Amino acid sequence: KKAVHPWKKQPRATVFANACESALNNVPYLFPSGWVFNSAICGQRDITLTWNRQSDGKTTDFLLLYPTAKLSDDGNNAFLKLLVDMKTGEDEQIENLADRKTSMMKTASDVNFTLTIDKGEKRELPGKKKAAISRGNWKKFIWKLKNSPVSPAKAVAKLEAPGLRLTTIQTTMKNGLFVWNLEGEQYGK
Repeated sequence: KKAVHPWKKQPRATVFANACESALNNVPYLFPSGWVFNSAICGQRDITLTWNRQSDGKTTDFLLLYPTAKLSDDGNNAFLKLLVDMKTGEDEQIENLADRKTSMMKTASDVNFTLTIDKGEKRELPGKKKAAISRGNWKKFIWKLKNSPVSPAKAVAKLEAPGLRLTTIQTTMKNGLFVWNLEGEQYGK
């Protein structure tokens, strides 16, 4: 069987970032009275938001705003999962992976991003049978952008290239501002 390009099944990084930001921006009450926004984690299908209850926070009031939210056993934390609509990716012509790594690191340095790159290849355990499907002629690495004050859409726009994919976006609040952590994959030859 012919290998399926994994990036074809995943949304482009810009599509992923825009969909997650849109989902977060469309939450009607991100800062409900008596509750402090803790974090949001966005994946390819949904976004999960969490809040911490303050001493004046009422769970009844929170659940009126978000009837589908779940509460922790002690009622001091709330979790809300919302679906995120994303289009699948495209079968792009990928670039040389070493060149992409260099380009991404240069861009990160130029715009002061904290970017790390991990090899990302999983080795098969001894004695395990190889998959029946050919792996193809591509490689990938895992990339992470940590503690960025720049929105995911703007950050990814700086890094965008064929085969760039996001797998997770996480945001928290620091000094009243969103701080973003992005993780993704870069496919290449």
